[in-house]
Amino acid sequence: MDEIRHYKPKNASPWAGVFERVRKHNDDGHAAKLIRALAHGEQVCEPFEDDQNFRIAGKMWLQLGHMGESVVFSPTIVC
Repeated sequence: MDEIRHYKPKNASPWAGVFERVRKHNDDGHAAKLIRALAHGEQVCEPFEDDQNFRIAGKMWLQLGHMGESVVFSPTIVC
């Protein structure tokens, strides 16, 4: 969870910026699907943020979006 909270995105922006950059990325559409799913997760889970069983809350969803964007645009991925 700390990795998410303390992540420093290369191109910090609201969701609209993340959507725009990923939309322009030349892939098979999976990057956009990932970002869209994270943004949707934020909306769907918002009513449950006070429940301690929901560990991802608030701006952490956008942070995950930025992390996903970084992975998609990274020329090399180390697994």
